[in-house]
Amino acid sequence: MTRLNLPAKDVVDAVTDKLQLSNLRRTKEQFGDFCLDGKKQFTVKLPNVHGGNPNLSPGYQKAVRNRLRLTQAQFYDLVRCPMSRKDYENLIRSKLPPGE
Repeated sequence: MTRLNLPAKDVVDAVTDKLQLSNLRRTKEQFGDFCLDGKKQFTVKLPNVHGGNPNLSPGYQKAVRNRLRLTQAQFYDLVRCPMSRKDYENLIRSKLPPGE
């Protein structure tokens, strides 16, 4: 897949709104926890979207994708809307060890 030019605002909105991150914290960057079945699974670091470059660099996109445990195609689907929270939950459940 080719390099994706995704606006930082679209990425932040999709991740925080669709995945319903809890405990959002803002410093130079934003941090939020992804919870599944009432248990924190991981923390996601996102950019602040005030000023600066409107698009995320490929390296930053990769860091967010890796933290979300997504491939490039899945990340694009999450940001551009085909993937819902339910789809994401099912994907994460399939990656968890049995009994978690």
